[in-house]
Amino acid sequence: MKGYCIKVSNQVKAQIIWNNKYGESAMNYDLKLIDDNIEYFIEVKTTKTNETSFSISCIEMDFAKEKEGNYILYLITNVGNENMKYYKFKNFYKMYRDGFFDKKSISLRF
Repeated sequence: MKGYCIKVSNQVKAQIIWNNKYGESAMNYDLKLIDDNIEYFIEVKTTKTNETSFSISCIEMDFAKEKEGNYILYLITNVGNENMKYYKFKNFYKMYRDGFFDKKSISLRF
């Protein structure tokens, strides 16, 4: 999978791979950042309102747990208007495990 590269003195310093560039990829994350040979997995959740709740699948949670220190979740609110804001949750799974998030509901699907 090809992505975007950041080069310094003609050497690749970082690479960004956008999994969903051409449509839903069914991957457990949206972007992969390779920086200094370390892989970071980035999930992006969006809403058109200022609501700060979001859904995350069990598969995404399992992946976040597996990649714990290298999994980052961004929540972007008010997408498409002047009040757009983003929240970055570095080490998302640890924050989840430590009770940072209010777990109001669970969505089930069969």
